[in-house]
Amino acid sequence: VFENGVFKESGDKPLEPLSYKTMMNLPDNSLLYLDKSGLNYRKANKNVLLNKIDPAITNSNPGYFHADHHELWLSNKNGVYHLDADGKVTTYLQGIATVQVIKGSNDNMWFTTSNGIYMLPRKENRLFIFDKSNGLSNDRVKRITRDKKHNIWLGLDNGNINKIKQGMSKVDQIEIPDKTNFNTGIKKLLLDEQNESLYFASDFGLGVLKNIYRSHPEFSFLKESNNSLFVIKDFSIDKNTGLSLALSSGVALL
Repeated sequence: VFENGVFKESGDKPLEPLSYKTMMNLPDNSLLYLDKSGLNYRKANKNVLLNKIDPAITNSNPGYFHADHHELWLSNKNGVYHLDADGKVTTYLQGIATVQVIKGSNDNMWFTTSNGIYMLPRKENRLFIFDKSNGLSNDRVKRITRDKKHNIWLGLDNGNINKIKQGMSKVDQIEIPDKTNFNTGIKKLLLDEQNESLYFASDFGLGVLKNIYRSHPEFSFLKESNNSLFVIKDFSIDKNTGLSLALSSGVALL
C-alpha cells in the first residue's frame, strides 16, 4: 500500500495471480484475477472465488482475459475458452496460441493470436460449424443449397444427402440407394421448388428426390435405355425447357 510517499505491506493475505496478464482492475477499485483455483474477486480485504476453472486451462500459459457478471473469456497457448454463467466451456481457435481477449462496444469478441487477429461476432451474428458431431454423415461437403422453407441441403463426399432443418435443430441423413453410381460424391444439387424436387448428380449418375417436404420423399434415377454408363459434366433445370445435361458424349435435352 502506498501511503504518505512510502510503500508498506498491507498485512492482507498475499495474492497469487498466475501472471501479470491475469489481473484486471475494475472501475470500483476492485480486482479480478486468476489463480490456480480459478477466477477471483478482491475488494479491500474481501476475497471471493467466483468460478472454478479446470487446471488444464490455467496451466497452459494463460494470457489476458475478459470477464463480467455473466461470462469469462480466457486465452492461452491452445486457443480461447468461454465459460458461461452455468459453467459450460466452449473452445474457439483450438490449437492456436492466443494472447489477449477484448470485448468491443458492439459485443463482438476480438482475439490476438500467433496467427493474426480474429473477430467472433456477437452471438446472434455468429458462425456455427456443423460436422459429424452434430449429426452429419460425413464432414466432407461438396455442394450446398437452401430451400424456400430455409432447410439446408448438403451433397456429401460419401454419396449421401443430408438436410439441416430450419433453425439448425436437427440433421436428417438421406442415404441414396444407388451406391455404384454415386460413391464418387454429390457434385451438384439443384432445387425445383415448383415441383418440390431436388436434383443431384455425381460423376456417373443423376437422380431426383421427389416430394421433399413430405416425411418420406421418393428417389428416381436417370438411366440410359440400354443401361450403359454416362459421364455427367453439368446439368440445369428450367420450367420451360426441362432438364439439360452436359455429358462426356455431348448435350442432351429432356
